[in-house]
Amino acid sequence: MDSRISARALAEALGGWRGRGPAYEALADGIRLLCLDNRIAPRTALPAERELAAALGLSRTTVAATYRSLRDTGHIESLRGSGSVTLPLRRNDPGADDRRDGVIDLQQASPAA
Repeated sequence: MDSRISARALAEALGGWRGRGPAYEALADGIRLLCLDNRIAPRTALPAERELAAALGLSRTTVAATYRSLRDTGHIESLRGSGSVTLPLRRNDPGADDRRDGVIDLQQASPAA
């Protein structure tokens, strides 16, 4: 683990995350977006479920479902008693520029260092 984000800081970074559909999926999408654009760095410890639920005014069940969704998509890993940590994005070839297919990888705002 390289860093930690508090529940309050995560709530502020999420901004207007609420949308249509299930709240847990909207929250998971908001956290995924923060990971994808590197506003939450890889190996950052996320707040505990209870803390995040209190900061967002949600039930702990909603936050638990959010973390489960993020685990299922490979954005975080959780270890009971140790919390949840964001994972590095899985990419085949960072910053790939395959001109043969006319495709440029734009998954991130910047290529790997």
